[in-house]
Amino acid sequence: MNDILFLIVLFISNTIQTVTGFAGSLLSVPAGIKLVGYENAVVIVNAFTFLSCLYIAVRNFRDVKLKELVLMVSFMLIGMSAGTLASGMVSGRFLKNIYGAMIILIACNKLFIKKEFEFPNWLMLITLIAAGFIHELFASGGALLVIYASVSLKDKRRFRATVSSVWVVLNLILAIQHFASSMYSEYNVRLLALSLIPMIFSAIAGSVLFEKISKKAFFNGTYVLLIISGAAVFV
Repeated sequence: MNDILFLIVLFISNTIQTVTGFAGSLLSVPAGIKLVGYENAVVIVNAFTFLSCLYIAVRNFRDVKLKELVLMVSFMLIGMSAGTLASGMVSGRFLKNIYGAMIILIACNKLFIKKEFEFPNWLMLITLIAAGFIHELFASGGALLVIYASVSLKDKRRFRATVSSVWVVLNLILAIQHFASSMYSEYNVRLLALSLIPMIFSAIAGSVLFEKISKKAFFNGTYVLLIISGAAVFV
């Protein structure tokens, strides 16, 4: 029964992931941990998200802004390397609380106040490094990446395709790390194979919804997901 519920969670979260280009892991990992356990959830969701984002990236490769993609991946990898070195040396709870509060404030400003601030390039690059740092420590740095992308990529198609391409690269790296750490098992590989069915249908549903929503609704939905992401940090 838990396996079926997990597949339903994957379908719902990946439908949203296909629409926005992010938030699949944010929405599926917490429920997945309760349903199939931490290691199984992390392995399956990472591989599932990789395949989902690969579908979006390949299908919409003309919309990928290559210069931004290289920039995002490069600086997030720097942050992830720093996160690996800092693991166990920082106060996780304190850092997560600051991170969550910052995400909520920025997303609320984007959603309700809508006042645009001009940020210097160096601060935007630090945002990407911080996204990689947080992602390595807590597997939730996507919110900071989205904040950067919402400033640098105003077109919803470029936003979705480019952010999805970032996750293709980073999730592939994590999948290799999981394999090297012997985290794959007969059980989670079998469940991952079964998850291909909801992935196909959610990709179709998400693509249809993406074409129907306006640019305003797209970015407003993105900011709502950011608020949820920030709030989830405190749970």
